Amino acid sequence: MYYLVIYSYVCLNKNGHEVLFYNTLDQSYFITKPSMVIRKALDLLINESACVTISHELYSNVEFKKILRKIELKNMGFIEGASHFKEKPFSPPLELISKNNEEIIFFNRPKHLAENIREVTIYLNNSSDSNYLNINTVKQAYKQFNYTMINNELNSELDIKVLFEFINALAKHVTFNFLGGNILNYINLSILLNSLLDSSYRVKLHIHYMDLLELADIDIIELICKFNIIVFIDFPISIEIIKEIKDKLKNANYKLSFIVENDSDFELSERIIGDFNLSSYNHTPFFNGKNLSFFKNNVSINKTDLFQVNHSIVELLINKTSNPHYFGKLILNSDGNLYTSFHRKPLINVKEFVENKEIIINRLIIDHDSDWIQNKPKLVPCNKCIYNFLCTPLSNYEKVIGKNNLCTFVK
Repeated sequence: MYYLVIYSYVCLNKNGHEVLFYNTLDQSYFITKPSMVIRKALDLLINESACVTISHELYSNVEFKKILRKIELKNMGFIEGASHFKEKPFSPPLELISKNNEEIIFFNRPKHLAENIREVTIYLNNSSDSNYLNINTVKQAYKQFNYTMINNELNSELDIKVLFEFINALAKHVTFNFLGGNILNYINLSILLNSLLDSSYRVKLHIHYMDLLELADIDIIELICKFNIIVFIDFPISIEIIKEIKDKLKNANYKLSFIVENDSDFELSERIIGDFNLSSYNHTPFFNGKNLSFFKNNVSINKTDLFQVNHSIVELLINKTSNPHYFGKLILNSDGNLYTSFHRKPLINVKEFVENKEIIINRLIIDHDSDWIQNKPKLVPCNKCIYNFLCTPLSNYEKVIGKNNLCTFVK
């Protein structure tokens, strides 16, 4: 009798008759398509423990020996006679390894449930009188990523008292993203920001560059500069405007977020980054319904992309059990309704959430159809792909485009 031990930094994934062994230390891997008798032993590795008992008959199997050689060659584990051990080696299940993970915490005790909320996006209002040059983005982009959302025909604004009750109901480690409409027009902006100055919350203010350019109130400028600022830059835009933004935010910690729809947008943003020697920026693709080829070239991933990312064993566990793009995140809209994404109906009204937060959070954790839990290993066609746990999480892009797999290797 022998013990086959797979190291805790190795992740296994099964799809149909294939089994993938992935080493998180060096991103090495191999795929095997074992016969039925060998598959039973590997199923135990995947489903029950990282240490399984191997019979002498199986150990002598030529096919099994080839798999063992790969396991040992790639430093993924070892096999040893049971007589070398006083008892079966202990190999902790991945669930124990994940207990100290900061990305996902499955607390099941009511008093800890709120700890699962890590990030909240709050739309303070939904109106603006700015004359946006790219009106398409401010009307649609919020469904793809954090972005300005305008509905001047149906104005709404969060009640400051209700907002404070909601904030106080959350844990102290939460990151808050504040957006609008034009949040600079929020009537209680000064009250809100002054109350957050000395808090332990991480606060980010998201402001469209055209709203920022029209801001002339010196006191408000000084106040917002005490927080992290994300400035949305969509196109068309001129170089001179970038200079104005830099001058206005010279005392702030800010990042420019370039919203790109095509290669021309990307090339212009690269020129701006170089001309102004920018160090804090990002590029966010926007799907406008007509630029799928741009997404295929710049967003879709291939097998090479998968294995260029260094995944920890805990990150892979997260990918298998939840959706890290959504998990722990909520959106509070200016109408007072809470969402996990704008592609679903509201979860609940903010007042009701404050009163029943444990019930709502628990539902998001145990409901396999919730945004927090629904992931690619559960969805067609990704559930048929052996690489699904290595892939980027299901996001708003897939929902907007209507395709769960933004990749080049699954049809």
